[in-house]
Amino acid sequence: MKHREERKNKIAAFLASDKYIPMSLDELCIVLDVPDGDRPEFETMLGEMKKSGILKVSKNGRYTITENKAVYKGTIQGTARRFSFFIPDGKNREDIFIAPDKLNGAMHGDNVLVRTVPSKADDNRLRGEVVQILNERRSEVLGAIEIYRATLTVVPFDKRIGRIRIESDEPQQFREGDIAAVEVSMPSAERNLATGRITEVVAKRSDPRSLFKYITRMYGYETDYPLDVVKEAENISISRAPADRKRSDYRELTTITIDGADAKDLDDAISITRNTNGNYVLGVHIADVSHYVRENSLLDKEAADRGTSVYLVDRVIPMLPEVLSNGLCSLNPNEDKFTFSVMMEVDQNGGVIEFDINESIIRSNERMTYKNVFKLLNGEDDSLAVRYSHIMPELKMMRKLAAILRKKRRSRGSIDFDFKESKVILGPDGIPSEITKYDITEANRIIEEFMLLCNETVAENFTWDEFPFIFRVHDKPDQEKMFGLNTFLKGIGHSLKSPGNVHPAELQRLVESVKGSPVEHLVNTVVLRSLKKAEYSTVNSGHFGLASEHYCHFTSPIRRYPDLMIHRLIKKKLGIGGEMTSVTGREQDVLAAHVFSIAKSSSEMERKAEKAERDLVDRYKAAYMEQHIGEIFTGVVSGVTGFGMFVELENTVEGLIKLGDLDGYYIFDRDNHELYMKNGPGRYTIGTVVKVQVVSVNINAGEVDMIIHGGQRYPKKNHGPRRSDRSKDKNNGRRRKR
Repeated sequence: MKHREERKNKIAAFLASDKYIPMSLDELCIVLDVPDGDRPEFETMLGEMKKSGILKVSKNGRYTITENKAVYKGTIQGTARRFSFFIPDGKNREDIFIAPDKLNGAMHGDNVLVRTVPSKADDNRLRGEVVQILNERRSEVLGAIEIYRATLTVVPFDKRIGRIRIESDEPQQFREGDIAAVEVSMPSAERNLATGRITEVVAKRSDPRSLFKYITRMYGYETDYPLDVVKEAENISISRAPADRKRSDYRELTTITIDGADAKDLDDAISITRNTNGNYVLGVHIADVSHYVRENSLLDKEAADRGTSVYLVDRVIPMLPEVLSNGLCSLNPNEDKFTFSVMMEVDQNGGVIEFDINESIIRSNERMTYKNVFKLLNGEDDSLAVRYSHIMPELKMMRKLAAILRKKRRSRGSIDFDFKESKVILGPDGIPSEITKYDITEANRIIEEFMLLCNETVAENFTWDEFPFIFRVHDKPDQEKMFGLNTFLKGIGHSLKSPGNVHPAELQRLVESVKGSPVEHLVNTVVLRSLKKAEYSTVNSGHFGLASEHYCHFTSPIRRYPDLMIHRLIKKKLGIGGEMTSVTGREQDVLAAHVFSIAKSSSEMERKAEKAERDLVDRYKAAYMEQHIGEIFTGVVSGVTGFGMFVELENTVEGLIKLGDLDGYYIFDRDNHELYMKNGPGRYTIGTVVKVQVVSVNINAGEVDMIIHGGQRYPKKNHGPRRSDRSKDKNNGRRRKR
């Protein structure tokens, strides 16, 4: 079984979760999707974990984690200042401070057992020490080779891991600045550096063409699939559904896909008509991936491990092999495709009168791009109008319905932040030739409204059942943060009516009220940072940002595993496609635990993918700005910290101006999100327009350093940006659907 230590960590994390119920070996194999061929290895691992004291087995053969009031399992979270925190598994448990001399060889990212120890300080901080490292072996560390005090070292990209001294018989073979993978042989202790050996030079010094390689290596992404998984994907039958499987036939409907020009994994298509009563009949047809990717198959296990497709500038690491993601499952035009359709009758106020969810077959008439649909709807291209005249009635209906849906969504308080998204354009040599803003057009918003409606409709239908389900939730913000936000807003002439119980409509009102004003950028940024992150959950707590009581992710099963899992759950509940129709008692408890595990791991993989995508974009931005060192730009302060301030340029590149590079002594005011000069007029806050000069870049770290250019050292408070100067979402043109 591959990634042995990761499997052990996943098993331990699952057994330690709040939703876990003691299970037998057979039940664990079902819940954790262990293929029959891997069962002996899985049982061996459980035995090893029992022997090492990580888990225990009851008299009736049920497995539980070994834990008591004094010993906890969790993860070491390092800091750049060399001390660490222990993050216990599970919720509602306090983080534990770990002093450097109490790590006992553990490093940032290690899974460990920690026991609490008495505190000698007066700060009442909970302290502990590592009693056991659970990792079977350490994962590799990536960093830049650097000569430090005449010693060959590697400086990890993760600043929570200290410098590593390299043991080598031939140090001259390594070049300073190259990117290396290091296997740590001895963790740091006291004042001594950690030691290790270089296992591979991953990328040459500051070579943009190597950025993709070491980002995938840094985050542990496999760009290739195991051969047995590829073979299974290639062997999947492409014949029609079995004779006993009934599918609704929508091939006579005019059906259209609308996506980005470079998209190849087309997982949603739209049909639209109007009834005699004037209501719209909107069909959202989603690739029926669950028809091909069977539960507990090797392909399914690989997809679950990946969790999501990862979009890395000009390349994609798909969740499913391309033979499926770009071929068999993709809703390519003029091909019969199996789909899972949600047919909704929508009235002229945007209300769903009735709907039907069913397995179906469609034949997409056209593969449209956002850009071309926008041109067609706005009459910008006569040749396109002739080419696509046969679908213009449908496109115009889509525009009208989307406007109705948007108006309804806004009326209930859904918040729409209009932040810039970055797009990196690479030249033929792999070097970035342009950094620009990704255009979000009316066509993008049409599809977004339809996907939102479909996801809400599906979620609402399954909210009231006790059947296991995966919701997309966005919890209410913390009261403390809302009171802090309100205090800040009062300082700039705004306020919240009820910060103790804020409704999304109140935040929407605030965002609308500052549009076009000097503080627009500032308010939008501070509001967004005051909100929680959306995640997957088996408990429906609603989606605060969308002002929706019911929401899920149903519409992208080619590239998101929760969507694929939801398709299966719906089929199980409705008895579609021969799936079981009765799941009760112990079976439902086991299924619920499995679904909980999928929701948790999917949230983690989503956050990991977003970080990888953002990190690669940042490195390409640094590589691009290397060509512009010394040049002058106008930018907007996008963040302030105790060590300086970040400035965003019109092309979405963000750079740091260090506190020491400002002219004068500045103090950081956290509550008001600003830096102000002691005994002077200088003041910088989010949204302040400044003129900057690029002075240096660090491509390996994705960092751009700037200084204030002469003449604008003392800007006025709250001197805001133009409306086009807004903060960004660094997804490089592939919007992550809400």
